[in-house]
Amino acid sequence: MASADVAEDLVSDDAMDDTGGIARGHVELIRDDVLEALNAQPGSRFKTAVGLAVSAAAITIVVQSSPQSGDRPWLVIGILLAAPLLARLGKRMVATRMFKGMPEAQRRMDIEIDEQGIEVRSAGALTRLRWKQLVATRETPRVFLVYTSATAFLILPKRAFKAKGAPKVAALLARHAGDVGSTAKMWQPQLLLWALLGIAMAVIIMYMK
Repeated sequence: MASADVAEDLVSDDAMDDTGGIARGHVELIRDDVLEALNAQPGSRFKTAVGLAVSAAAITIVVQSSPQSGDRPWLVIGILLAAPLLARLGKRMVATRMFKGMPEAQRRMDIEIDEQGIEVRSAGALTRLRWKQLVATRETPRVFLVYTSATAFLILPKRAFKAKGAPKVAALLARHAGDVGSTAKMWQPQLLLWALLGIAMAVIIMYMK
């Protein structure tokens, strides 16, 4: 897997254009960009917390159902304890699969962001997004994410714009954040997670009494 340091060398010297309100960059997407995008999805940390609570509730039920230490299904308990780690590894596998599923030529992107919107060119593909087409934007230490739906997003690695260009891109995204649609739909799945969290905590409290 290419490292971030190697990817930095792939950025062209003219990665940033200071003309007016236009930001231009060239970059090659790597797997770590995809992984960070997945980790940055709305409610990602909350999902982890819910997973831990559900695992704790399940372990509590198993332990309380088998008072004698020798009767406890330690294999099941071990799997439940490992569930958060398995989920983390699973996310890495998903990121790897998404990255490898993208043609290598399309990983190299020419990006232009201006007052009209975002344009991304790669081999055999051109994506143009007007600001009004976006439903949300998000920033992480490594990438910018622009959403066209609750599940569809475009990854813009920050290193494409170098140190002086990334703040300009952030300013453009912030300036147009008021033009994008409501993000309420992106958080609707969290209602189910809250319900699961409530059930898990209720189970733990019930068995602790």
